Amino acid sequence: MPGPVSPIRVARYRLIYAHQPIHVAFALKNPTSVNEPNRINIYKIKNLGSNSGLSNYIKSRGIGLKTASKYCKELYFKIGDKNFFVISCENENGGWAIRNKFSKGCSAQGVSYYKKGHAQLAVFEGVFDLLSYLEIEGEKNLAQDFMVLNSLTNLQKAMATLSVYDAVLLFLDRDASGQKATDFLKANLNKCYDLSDWYAPFKDINDYLVSGNAYGMKRSARCK
Repeated sequence: MPGPVSPIRVARYRLIYAHQPIHVAFALKNPTSVNEPNRINIYKIKNLGSNSGLSNYIKSRGIGLKTASKYCKELYFKIGDKNFFVISCENENGGWAIRNKFSKGCSAQGVSYYKKGHAQLAVFEGVFDLLSYLEIEGEKNLAQDFMVLNSLTNLQKAMATLSVYDAVLLFLDRDASGQKATDFLKANLNKCYDLSDWYAPFKDINDYLVSGNAYGMKRSARCK
């Protein structure tokens, strides 16, 4: 059965584990002190592939390490006397958006912006949405810059960057918050296009990818 219409074709017509759960929304970049509660001390950053727990989690989300390695790192840090390791992507403020099997967080708020010199910008809520998009479409087929908001609270700060593009393609979550953000962007920038129907009825692109509906093949075949 044929898959859904590619968002690239739509856009052309429109113009185009950590071993412990983390329960804090980190607010500091990389303080040297670990004496205060909830202070994060980053002590090691590595390329993906050395931590089997993190690698297996990425693969379980339908994403290959080759795709993820271009945008993510392994981050090792302490909060007090507890050690954590997570998947992370750096944002424009020098902080890190982090996640593992149990939770999400950040060391400092900010968007992750991947400028490649294209006239179109594809916008995602989280890095796994971007990675899922790249798995499905193949990065070499995309003439787009990418932005990961990391949190919808960063939306206002991103407006100036969004405004310089000829077309802004929105791949936000299909929940109330994501739809509200999509409506806001479409109302304030007439070159924004909502492409969330592409992964309906799933909440986001990663859920769509993991479901197996994104390919005419088994998900595992794309994660080797």
